[in-house]
Amino acid sequence: MPSTLCANPGGDAASIATGLPDFTGPGPCAVAADTGIPVTLPPSSGCGDDCFLEMHLTAPSAPSQRSAANACPFAAPYPVLFLYPGFQLRASFYGGYAERLASWGLAVVRYDTRLLDFVPAGVQTGYVTHLLEALAAINSDPSSQWHQRLDLSRLGAAGHSRGGKLAALHLASRTPPLFTTAYLIDPVDSHGGEDDPSAVEALRGRGQRFGIAAAGVVGPCNPKDRTRGFWQVAGPGSWRETVLRGGHAQFCNISNWLVEHALDALCGRGNDTHQAEEQLGEITFDVKE
Repeated sequence: MPSTLCANPGGDAASIATGLPDFTGPGPCAVAADTGIPVTLPPSSGCGDDCFLEMHLTAPSAPSQRSAANACPFAAPYPVLFLYPGFQLRASFYGGYAERLASWGLAVVRYDTRLLDFVPAGVQTGYVTHLLEALAAINSDPSSQWHQRLDLSRLGAAGHSRGGKLAALHLASRTPPLFTTAYLIDPVDSHGGEDDPSAVEALRGRGQRFGIAAAGVVGPCNPKDRTRGFWQVAGPGSWRETVLRGGHAQFCNISNWLVEHALDALCGRGNDTHQAEEQLGEITFDVKE
C-alpha cells in the first residue's frame, strides 16, 4: 500500500473511520455498465462542432441480474456521481474508480470529449444539465435497465487533474443542479477568463466540504502549490491525503503503454505503481462518500 500523509480540519482520522465498512476491497454489490448512452448537446451549450457525447454509466446491477451471493444491501435509486478525467485523458482510464464506487452503491457517470479539443471549464460544466436530461429519460423508461435506479436529486462530482477543477466548479455552483459533495484527485486550477473561471476562487467563502488526494511527486503537470489553494478554501470536515511516492499520472490506469510512460516522464513518477495509487484513491473516495 502506498505511503500517505493525511490532514482533516474537522476531526481526527479515527473518528471518521469508526463504524465504517472495510473499504479496502470491492463492495458487496454486483456491477452493471452501459458505455453507449448517446447525448446530443444543443448549440446553445457552446459545444461548437463537438456536440455528440456517449455517456458511460456504471452502477449496482438490477436485482434480476444478481445471484444470492451478490445481494446488494443498498436499495435503488442510487446517488449519481460525475467522474471527470484529466486533461486529454480518457474516461476508460478511470474504470477502476467507477467499478469500485458502483460496488458500494453509487451510479457513476463518465464521458469523453473529442481528443485534442479543449472545452473551457465554464462551458463544459454546463453540459451537466443536458446529461441529466438524458439520464432522466432512461430512468423513467420502463424498458431501460436503469429504470427507477438513479436518484438525480443526489449529485456528487469527482475528477482528476483538470477534472478535479470541473468537480470543484460543480460543488461551488449556486445554481441548479446542485452538487453536495466532491472529491478532487490531484486537482489543477487555472483562470482563463469568463469561460474558464478559477475553481479555487469559486469555492472561496462557500465553506464546502470535499476530499483531496494529492501526489507527493510534483512536476510540470502538477505544480507544487496546486492543491494548497484548494485546501485553503476547504470547509470543516474536509479531508486531504498526500501519496508521498505517487506521481500525477499514476492516479489513473492508462491502458496504452506508450502514453503511460510518456506521461510518467512528463509529469514525474514515484515508486508506487499506477495500480496501487489508483486503489488508494478508490479506498479514500469510498470513505469520504
